[in-house]
Amino acid sequence: MLSLVLLLALLPPGAALPAPGGAPQEEVDILVYGVLQFSQALHETHGTTGQRLEQAGRRVGRCQHLLGALQHQARQARQAVGELRGAVEGLKAEETALRLQTQSTAQAFRAMLAGRLLLAERVRELEDTLAGLARRDPRDGGRELAALKVTCTRAGVLTGLGPGNSQLQMLTDPRCQTPLNPALAWPAPQGER
Repeated sequence: MLSLVLLLALLPPGAALPAPGGAPQEEVDILVYGVLQFSQALHETHGTTGQRLEQAGRRVGRCQHLLGALQHQARQARQAVGELRGAVEGLKAEETALRLQTQSTAQAFRAMLAGRLLLAERVRELEDTLAGLARRDPRDGGRELAALKVTCTRAGVLTGLGPGNSQLQMLTDPRCQTPLNPALAWPAPQGER
């Protein structure tokens, strides 16, 4: 079919083709003219279509470039979200650890406070006992004081008090300048008065 179109396009406009059935020349001319118009329209359509395809290709290229940039941004956003989630998890773990440490510290503080209150009560009891001993003759009180120290040590009153910080030591040591209870002050030795 294409070779027929080319043959007809190369013929001069007044040339007559042998008609296979004796077709009149006028019909052949109309047919050739129609084929030429069709070929020109096809040529124009081909050129326009090519231009449109090139434009569409450029647009597709721009769209692909934008799509690639958007995909890159989406990857970065996902990575940032992952990092933020990791940071949030780390903060939650740190908060949990701090909460547990705070609870442990509060519990230890309450236990220490209860121990201090108990110790203060026992020291008051010892002060009362020592005050009773101080009113007696110092020579008789030595044995009772030694027995009281043994009893206090067994009862745990002196545990937790470091050397030199013992209130009982302050109460019983005649070298202490300021006893806790002034009524418990030991009489000064005979030579120092």
